[in-house]
Amino acid sequence: MPFLPPRYEEGAISTGLALTTATVTGVALLATLTGAQYGNRTIVRQNLSNGARAAAEAGASSILAEMNSMYPYLLVVEDGDWGNPPINSSLCDGNSTTGIPTKNGNVSSSGSFELIDYNFIGNPIFGGTAIIRVKGSATNNNSFITATTIVEQKVQIVPKNCKSSLNSPNVDGFPGLWAQYMTMGNNDVYGSSGNILCSQCTNNIPSDCSVDNDTSIRDYSENDKRCVIGGSNNMVVGGEIYLGSADFPLVPRVPDNLKGVNAANINSNTTIVSGSTKSSELLNGSCVVTNGTTQCKVNEVNLTGNRQLIIDTSNGGPVQIFVVGDGVSLKGRSKIEHIPLTESAAKVGLFGNPIDTNDNNDQTVALKGKTKINNIWTYFPDGKIGISGGGNVSYSCASGDCSGGNFHGAVWAKEWGLSDSNVARITIPINMGEELEEYYPEFRVGNKTFVAAGTTGFRTLNMNSF
Repeated sequence: MPFLPPRYEEGAISTGLALTTATVTGVALLATLTGAQYGNRTIVRQNLSNGARAAAEAGASSILAEMNSMYPYLLVVEDGDWGNPPINSSLCDGNSTTGIPTKNGNVSSSGSFELIDYNFIGNPIFGGTAIIRVKGSATNNNSFITATTIVEQKVQIVPKNCKSSLNSPNVDGFPGLWAQYMTMGNNDVYGSSGNILCSQCTNNIPSDCSVDNDTSIRDYSENDKRCVIGGSNNMVVGGEIYLGSADFPLVPRVPDNLKGVNAANINSNTTIVSGSTKSSELLNGSCVVTNGTTQCKVNEVNLTGNRQLIIDTSNGGPVQIFVVGDGVSLKGRSKIEHIPLTESAAKVGLFGNPIDTNDNNDQTVALKGKTKINNIWTYFPDGKIGISGGGNVSYSCASGDCSGGNFHGAVWAKEWGLSDSNVARITIPINMGEELEEYYPEFRVGNKTFVAAGTTGFRTLNMNSF
């Protein structure tokens, strides 16, 4: 008889399988429940962090909007200086002259923000980039903070005319005379665009002035401004006087295609003809024409008597003259003149060396007698410019647009002076700022306000939930 196992062993095996299956199923169910609970917790944390980030973003937008509408001059100032900012130009009508933007607040019943810092990288004349960091917090019904996030935005800060829309070509407050240091004396600046900007004058205030280094620029009277720039009571200023820290933009440099070219010495009657193909009209090889622009390398200009340097752009494009030597000296009735006189003064640039920290190698542009630099943008950031004797060259003005004088165009230099007793006459074309921007878009200056024009970068620095 074959062997048959007991019936109860069959039942035991079935029961064991059932128990094993139940155990596996239970473990799987427990794992599923645990995973679901973990997933729900993660979702909750993520929602809290998203709420904190939204609060931070809303806070950054709120701060920038308030700065745009009420405190545009603070857009070019570090947040640590908002309480006592340098005022580099006059404020637009309607802008606040005191106070600071709201640095913290609520954005909803469950969110708040706080400014961490605001850093500006750029120039208070030309604008630049601001980096704003704001912390956002999410709260529950008991006002307990459940999550925090810090966001960082990179924002483009651009200059804007008070009286026109963004990107308008109109330029208000253009500095026809701009120097780090100046002693004006009897020197006059004519024209409705005849604005003066001195960027370091408040660091070296004459002892006879009624203001000192502790006086806010906003408290300066017109007479105080005149005193700080060393102007006499008879000095004429057709525009405004602006004071405040501002770095010079980079002067156009000698291009690579001129670096191997000999620099010309100009000491006799000379004519440069824009776009010419004749060597005799291009300083005998010291000028090259590139993409329609005539560029010339000059060591020195030294003219006496009735000698003159004429730059003719009647049939050509812009001209750039790079002076790499000691500078320019004009005596007697000599002159440097851009013709036709109906052409824009910004079309011809007379450029000196880039600024450096060595005062012993500064260039000089000295005019003596009835001399003049006419219809030209003269820019020597490492040079001293002025009238060393004589002056009083005739000028004319009509409806705020002036011509003639010792200098006609715009004059920017490290220092203006040489003689404060002579009557130097500087005339600024009424549209000089617009014309300069046409030929040099990166040199848009003179605007009185700024705008946070848009975000160019964004990142979340950290996200914490509790």
